[in-house]
Amino acid sequence: MTMQLDARPVGARRSNGAVYYRKPNGWIDWGGYDDAIKHFTDRGFQAMTKYGRISALLKDAEGKDYPDPASVWGPILRHPEGPAEFPIDQIITLRWYRDEDNPVPGTRFPQLRGVKVTEYPCPQCKRAPFISATDADGQSVIDADGVTGLGNHLHIVHGWDRLSLTSYGERSGIDFNSIGTATKVRELGFDDEPEPPQQSVAPEFEVTTGTETGVASACECGWEPREDSKNKQASMQTHKNQHCPLREGA
Repeated sequence: MTMQLDARPVGARRSNGAVYYRKPNGWIDWGGYDDAIKHFTDRGFQAMTKYGRISALLKDAEGKDYPDPASVWGPILRHPEGPAEFPIDQIITLRWYRDEDNPVPGTRFPQLRGVKVTEYPCPQCKRAPFISATDADGQSVIDADGVTGLGNHLHIVHGWDRLSLTSYGERSGIDFNSIGTATKVRELGFDDEPEPPQQSVAPEFEVTTGTETGVASACECGWEPREDSKNKQASMQTHKNQHCPLREGA
Protein backbone atom coordinates (compact mmCIF):
# COMPACT_ATOMS: atom_id res chain seq x y z
CA MET A 1 0.00 0.00 0.00
CA THR A 2 1.21 3.50 -0.81
CA MET A 3 0.21 6.78 0.74
CA GLN A 4 -2.11 9.27 -0.85
CA LEU A 5 0.51 11.76 -1.94
CA ASP A 6 -1.65 14.85 -1.58
CA ALA A 7 1.21 16.95 -0.25
CA ARG A 8 2.95 17.63 -3.56
CA PRO A 9 1.90 20.93 -5.19
CA VAL A 10 4.02 20.10 -8.22
CA GLY A 11 5.64 16.88 -9.40
CA ALA A 12 8.76 15.81 -7.52
CA ARG A 13 10.80 15.87 -10.70
CA ARG A 14 14.01 13.87 -11.07
CA SER A 15 15.77 17.10 -12.01
CA ASN A 16 15.47 18.53 -8.50
CA GLY A 17 14.67 15.36 -6.56
CA ALA A 18 12.38 15.08 -3.57
CA VAL A 19 12.77 14.82 0.20
CA TYR A 20 10.79 13.44 3.10
CA TYR A 21 8.62 15.73 5.20
CA ARG A 22 7.04 15.24 8.59
CA LYS A 23 3.48 16.47 8.46
CA PRO A 24 1.84 18.34 11.35
CA ASN A 25 0.04 15.15 12.40
CA GLY A 26 3.39 13.32 12.69
CA TRP A 27 3.06 11.23 9.55
CA ILE A 28 5.90 11.16 7.02
CA ASP A 29 5.25 12.04 3.38
CA TRP A 30 7.46 13.15 0.52
CA GLY A 31 7.49 16.01 -1.94
CA GLY A 32 9.56 18.41 -4.00
CA TYR A 33 12.34 20.40 -2.39
CA ASP A 34 13.97 23.26 -4.32
CA ASP A 35 10.81 24.85 -5.70
CA ALA A 36 8.36 23.53 -3.12
CA ILE A 37 9.97 23.71 0.31
CA LYS A 38 8.40 27.07 1.19
CA HIS A 39 4.97 25.72 0.27
CA PHE A 40 5.44 22.84 2.69
CA THR A 41 7.05 24.74 5.55
CA ASP A 42 4.30 27.36 5.42
CA ARG A 43 1.86 24.52 6.06
CA GLY A 44 3.82 23.28 9.08
CA PHE A 45 5.76 20.49 7.34
CA GLN A 46 9.32 19.75 8.51
CA ALA A 47 11.88 18.74 5.88
CA MET A 48 13.80 15.57 6.83
CA THR A 49 16.91 16.23 4.79
CA LYS A 50 19.10 13.80 6.74
CA TYR A 51 17.79 11.02 4.51
CA GLY A 52 18.93 12.79 1.37
CA ARG A 53 17.00 13.27 -1.83
CA ILE A 54 14.97 10.61 -3.55
CA SER A 55 14.14 10.02 -7.19
CA ALA A 56 10.60 8.99 -6.59
CA LEU A 57 8.94 9.04 -9.99
CA LEU A 58 8.96 6.63 -12.90
CA LYS A 59 7.47 7.06 -16.38
CA ASP A 60 4.58 4.95 -17.62
CA ALA A 61 3.99 3.95 -21.24
CA GLU A 62 2.31 7.30 -21.92
CA GLY A 63 5.14 9.29 -20.38
CA LYS A 64 3.24 10.20 -17.23
CA ASP A 65 4.91 10.25 -13.83
CA TYR A 66 3.90 7.75 -11.18
CA PRO A 67 5.42 6.92 -7.78
CA ASP A 68 7.40 3.71 -7.38
CA PRO A 69 6.89 2.59 -3.74
CA ALA A 70 10.30 0.94 -3.39
CA SER A 71 12.04 4.04 -4.76
CA VAL A 72 9.93 6.42 -2.67
CA TRP A 73 10.33 4.67 0.67
CA GLY A 74 13.50 2.63 0.22
CA PRO A 75 15.99 5.31 1.37
CA ILE A 76 14.32 5.93 4.72
CA LEU A 77 13.18 2.36 5.43
CA ARG A 78 16.66 0.98 4.72
CA HIS A 79 18.39 3.64 6.81
CA PRO A 80 19.41 2.39 10.29
CA GLU A 81 17.39 5.17 11.95
CA GLY A 82 14.62 5.43 9.37
CA PRO A 83 11.98 2.89 10.49
CA ALA A 84 11.87 4.36 14.00
CA GLU A 85 10.83 7.74 12.54
CA PHE A 86 7.35 6.56 11.57
CA PRO A 87 4.45 6.99 14.00
CA ILE A 88 2.67 3.80 15.01
CA ASP A 89 -0.67 4.82 13.49
CA GLN A 90 0.92 5.42 10.09
CA ILE A 91 2.61 2.00 10.08
CA ILE A 92 -0.60 0.22 11.01
CA THR A 93 -2.91 2.25 8.77
CA LEU A 94 -0.69 1.55 5.75
CA ARG A 95 -0.37 -2.08 6.91
CA TRP A 96 3.41 -1.91 6.72
CA TYR A 97 3.59 -4.48 9.52
CA ARG A 98 2.77 -6.99 6.74
CA ASP A 99 5.65 -7.88 4.44
CA GLU A 100 3.25 -8.13 1.49
CA ASP A 101 2.21 -4.48 1.95
CA ASN A 102 5.57 -3.03 2.99
CA PRO A 103 7.59 -1.29 0.25
CA VAL A 104 10.72 -2.83 1.82
CA PRO A 105 9.76 -6.32 3.06
CA GLY A 106 11.44 -7.34 6.29
CA THR A 107 11.56 -3.83 7.74
CA ARG A 108 11.52 -3.88 11.54
CA PHE A 109 9.72 -1.14 13.46
CA PRO A 110 10.94 -1.06 17.09
CA GLN A 111 8.02 1.15 18.12
CA LEU A 112 5.61 -1.73 17.46
CA ARG A 113 6.87 -3.83 20.37
CA GLY A 114 4.00 -4.41 22.74
CA VAL A 115 1.39 -3.46 20.12
CA LYS A 116 -1.40 -5.91 19.28
CA VAL A 117 -2.93 -5.72 15.81
CA THR A 118 -6.23 -7.48 15.17
CA GLU A 119 -7.54 -8.00 11.64
CA TYR A 120 -11.22 -8.55 10.83
CA PRO A 121 -11.66 -9.83 7.25
CA CYS A 122 -14.93 -9.50 5.38
CA PRO A 123 -16.63 -12.92 4.99
CA GLN A 124 -18.08 -11.94 1.60
CA CYS A 125 -15.34 -10.10 -0.32
CA LYS A 126 -11.57 -9.91 -0.57
CA ARG A 127 -11.07 -6.29 0.44
CA ALA A 128 -8.33 -5.53 2.95
CA PRO A 129 -9.21 -6.52 6.53
CA PHE A 130 -10.47 -3.98 9.03
CA ILE A 131 -7.99 -3.30 11.80
CA SER A 132 -7.94 -2.63 15.52
CA ALA A 133 -4.68 -1.98 17.36
CA THR A 134 -3.86 -1.50 21.02
CA ASP A 135 -0.71 -0.84 23.03
CA ALA A 136 0.54 -2.85 26.02
CA ASP A 137 -1.99 -1.05 28.25
CA GLY A 138 -4.90 -1.94 25.99
CA GLN A 139 -5.30 1.61 24.64
CA SER A 140 -6.11 2.09 20.97
CA VAL A 141 -3.22 3.44 18.89
CA ILE A 142 -5.20 4.21 15.71
CA ASP A 143 -8.31 6.24 14.98
CA ALA A 144 -10.27 3.23 13.80
CA ASP A 145 -11.99 0.18 15.23
CA GLY A 146 -12.04 -3.06 13.25
CA VAL A 147 -15.36 -4.32 14.60
CA THR A 148 -17.15 -1.06 13.81
CA GLY A 149 -15.55 -0.93 10.37
CA LEU A 150 -16.52 -4.50 9.53
CA GLY A 151 -20.09 -3.99 10.79
CA ASN A 152 -20.58 -0.84 8.73
CA HIS A 153 -19.07 -2.49 5.66
CA LEU A 154 -21.33 -5.54 5.88
CA HIS A 155 -24.39 -3.35 6.37
CA ILE A 156 -23.67 -0.72 3.71
CA VAL A 157 -21.85 -2.70 1.03
CA HIS A 158 -23.38 -6.15 1.40
CA GLY A 159 -26.81 -5.17 2.75
CA TRP A 160 -26.67 -7.14 6.00
CA ASP A 161 -29.33 -6.29 8.56
CA ARG A 162 -28.96 -6.35 12.34
CA LEU A 163 -30.15 -9.97 12.57
CA SER A 164 -27.55 -11.10 10.03
CA LEU A 165 -24.78 -9.22 11.84
CA THR A 166 -25.77 -10.65 15.20
CA SER A 167 -25.98 -14.18 13.81
CA TYR A 168 -22.60 -13.95 12.12
CA GLY A 169 -21.07 -12.33 15.20
CA GLU A 170 -22.29 -15.17 17.43
CA ARG A 171 -20.79 -17.79 15.10
CA SER A 172 -17.45 -16.02 14.59
CA GLY A 173 -16.97 -14.60 18.08
CA ILE A 174 -17.39 -10.94 17.12
CA ASP A 175 -19.64 -8.86 19.36
CA PHE A 176 -20.95 -6.04 17.19
CA ASN A 177 -22.87 -4.64 20.17
CA SER A 178 -19.86 -4.31 22.45
CA ILE A 179 -16.87 -2.87 20.66
CA GLY A 180 -13.55 -4.23 21.79
CA THR A 181 -14.73 -7.53 23.31
CA ALA A 182 -14.53 -9.59 20.12
CA THR A 183 -12.69 -12.85 19.91
CA LYS A 184 -9.77 -12.12 17.64
CA VAL A 185 -9.92 -13.31 14.06
CA ARG A 186 -6.23 -12.75 13.30
CA GLU A 187 -3.95 -11.25 15.90
CA LEU A 188 -0.37 -10.14 15.45
CA GLY A 189 1.74 -9.43 18.50
CA PHE A 190 5.10 -7.70 18.67
CA ASP A 191 7.70 -8.64 21.25
CA ASP A 192 11.46 -8.51 21.76
CA GLU A 193 12.15 -12.04 20.52
CA PRO A 194 12.65 -12.52 16.77
CA GLU A 195 10.34 -14.97 15.03
CA PRO A 196 11.69 -17.84 12.89
CA PRO A 197 12.88 -16.65 9.44
CA GLN A 198 10.13 -18.57 7.61
CA GLN A 199 7.51 -16.16 8.95
CA SER A 200 6.12 -13.91 6.23
CA VAL A 201 5.95 -10.94 8.60
CA ALA A 202 8.76 -9.02 10.26
CA PRO A 203 10.75 -11.10 12.83
CA GLU A 204 9.22 -9.31 15.83
CA PHE A 205 5.76 -10.57 14.85
CA GLU A 206 3.94 -13.39 16.54
CA VAL A 207 1.01 -14.60 14.49
CA THR A 208 -2.03 -16.35 15.90
CA THR A 209 -4.70 -17.46 13.46
CA GLY A 210 -8.27 -18.02 14.60
CA THR A 211 -11.12 -18.76 12.22
CA GLU A 212 -10.47 -19.41 8.56
CA THR A 213 -9.84 -15.98 7.03
CA GLY A 214 -12.48 -14.73 4.66
CA VAL A 215 -14.75 -17.84 4.82
CA ALA A 216 -17.92 -17.81 6.90
CA SER A 217 -18.74 -21.00 8.81
CA ALA A 218 -22.46 -20.57 8.11
CA CYS A 219 -24.74 -18.51 5.91
CA GLU A 220 -26.44 -15.50 7.44
CA CYS A 221 -29.74 -17.37 7.07
CA GLY A 222 -28.42 -20.06 9.43
CA TRP A 223 -27.63 -22.79 6.90
CA GLU A 224 -24.30 -24.59 7.37
CA PRO A 225 -22.38 -26.94 5.04
CA ARG A 226 -22.36 -30.60 5.99
CA GLU A 227 -19.42 -31.69 8.12
CA ASP A 228 -18.39 -34.30 5.51
CA SER A 229 -18.43 -31.75 2.68
CA LYS A 230 -15.17 -31.89 0.69
CA ASN A 231 -15.35 -28.21 -0.20
CA LYS A 232 -17.34 -26.22 2.32
CA GLN A 233 -16.56 -22.90 0.61
CA ALA A 234 -17.99 -24.16 -2.71
CA SER A 235 -21.07 -25.55 -0.93
CA MET A 236 -21.55 -22.23 0.83
CA GLN A 237 -21.32 -20.30 -2.45
CA THR A 238 -23.81 -22.63 -4.18
CA HIS A 239 -26.23 -22.21 -1.30
CA LYS A 240 -25.92 -18.40 -1.34
CA ASN A 241 -26.42 -18.23 -5.13
CA GLN A 242 -29.28 -20.73 -5.49
CA HIS A 243 -30.98 -21.67 -2.23
CA CYS A 244 -30.53 -18.97 0.42
CA PRO A 245 -33.88 -17.36 1.31
CA LEU A 246 -32.05 -14.07 1.92
CA ARG A 247 -30.50 -13.91 -1.55
CA GLU A 248 -31.48 -11.04 -3.84
CA GLY A 249 -34.70 -11.82 -5.71
CA ALA A 250 -35.65 -14.76 -3.48
